[in-house]
Amino acid sequence: MVYNPRAVIAVCLAAFATQGCASNPPHDKEALQRAEAGIAQADGADTGHTESATLQVARQKLDEAKQAQSKGDHRQAERLARQAELQAQLASARAQATASEKAATELRAGVEALRQESARGGAAAPGTTGSVTP
Repeated sequence: MVYNPRAVIAVCLAAFATQGCASNPPHDKEALQRAEAGIAQADGADTGHTESATLQVARQKLDEAKQAQSKGDHRQAERLARQAELQAQLASARAQATASEKAATELRAGVEALRQESARGGAAAPGTTGSVTP
């Protein structure tokens, strides 16, 4: 399976950026909301069987973030929620890449079918155009 390199790079850059923000005051509630929204979006993106593991990791991280928040560990909750959000984004990006690959394959098949049809039309008997005239 081929992944969209831009999507993978974007997810990696986001992961590094979140590590650099560890000194900021915790915003765990917003991070939890973003993670939940990202997971909901990935659920709607028809991630299929191949990305269900990535989405499961996102859900697990979100659950861990909620547990950390309930214990009062806001920095840990925010960190885990951001990881959950990134996992959800990765699942969505991979699902989009898979859908794009499928569409490209179908398009290639359609072009090939048209090419073959055109070749059959060009091989008609001499003096005929291959079409019916009234």
